[in-house]
Amino acid sequence: MDKIITQTEESWIDENDIMIHLSRPNAVHGIEQAHENFEAANELLQGRCLPTLTDLTHCKKVTSEARDFYASDENAKNLQILAMVVPNPVARIIGTFFTRLNSSPYKIKLFAKYDEAYKWLMANK
Repeated sequence: MDKIITQTEESWIDENDIMIHLSRPNAVHGIEQAHENFEAANELLQGRCLPTLTDLTHCKKVTSEARDFYASDENAKNLQILAMVVPNPVARIIGTFFTRLNSSPYKIKLFAKYDEAYKWLMANK
C-alpha cells in the first residue's frame, strides 16, 4: 500500500479501493496545502474515481480558499462518493448546511466517527 504524506495529511488507497485522507494533528489547510493534497491524490488515483473518506478529526483549520478548492469541479472529478469525519458537532452542522447549499455531482455525508463513515462508504460504493 502506497502512502503519501503531505504537510497536512496522509493519503492512501486501502484494500477495499477506498481513498483515505487522514488529517495530521493541528493541520491548517490553506490553498497551498489543498493543491498539494490534490496532487497527492492524483498520484495515488492515477485517473481512477474512487469512494473517498476524509478524516478531519485532528485538523485545526481549513481556510475558506481551501474549502472552495476542495469543493471545486477540478477536485470533484476524482470523487465518486465522499464521507467526511468531523467530530465537532457545531462544525458538522455547519458542514451539513454547506453541503446542502452547494450541490455536488457526488454523494457526500458527514459523520462523527471514522467507523460510521467507512461503513457508509462500503454500503454505498
